[in-house]
Amino acid sequence: MWKWNDTIQKMIDALELMKYAHTMHDKEDNKTIEQGLELFHRYFQYLWD
Repeated sequence: MWKWNDTIQKMIDALELMKYAHTMHDKEDNKTIEQGLELFHRYFQYLWD
């Protein structure tokens, strides 16, 4: 369960950063966004199970 919670949090972090798209993101932010969106893409269908 801990791994799933960590995965969900990474998705949330990415989406929260994207909410502020008008700001400049550094490399770390871009990495967080990229990783979170990849996880969102991979697990999208499981978010409602």
